[in-house]
Amino acid sequence: MVVDDASFVNNNGPGISALWGITAVTASDFVNNHGAGATFQNYGNFDDNTFSTSGSQTIGMSAYLVNTATLVNNASMYTGGGSDPTVRRHMRGPGGLFVAGDSGPIVTEPSVQTGPILASVLVGTQGVAVPTLAPVTAATTAPGGQQHRNGALETALKTAMASGTVVHLTDATYNCHQVDRHQRDRFDPGPGRHRPRRRQDHPPRSPTDRP
Repeated sequence: MVVDDASFVNNNGPGISALWGITAVTASDFVNNHGAGATFQNYGNFDDNTFSTSGSQTIGMSAYLVNTATLVNNASMYTGGGSDPTVRRHMRGPGGLFVAGDSGPIVTEPSVQTGPILASVLVGTQGVAVPTLAPVTAATTAPGGQQHRNGALETALKTAMASGTVVHLTDATYNCHQVDRHQRDRFDPGPGRHRPRRRQDHPPRSPTDRP
């Protein structure tokens, strides 16, 4: 599930509860929900969200990670009186956690992986050097020499085209019929072979017809 530009305010429970994980939550507000502003398991990605409370939202975000979670540029604010008793983020489980630009402390259990397995990618303004390529000129696009025009394959194709063995087919479809070898020999015996004589059937002769 993907959530964008939403507000979760004064819920009698978490603003979001995603027990199977959540693909992305972006540019959303979590205000004075009861308990946690957002809770999820397995995996989750939270970017550019705001968590604000006067005290009822004791945890901004709570998660049990099995896969990976990313927290990028999320802001947290306490608007109540006195010292801030809330917890911004509470992360548990054996999954991985990537954090960049989040405000406020994050509580992570030792099982959560936050080491170099998670990369931080930055967008820079420095250009990339491009190799100098040779220009395309009339010389580089000219046809090949005569040595490429009289090869064995081209000579064989020219001979086949001239003898009719290879033809250029231009119609969209063709009908092909398979002829039995014996039928072919009957109608086209080939050079040096005699066409078989057609058998003429006669009615049986009676004994009186015999000489």
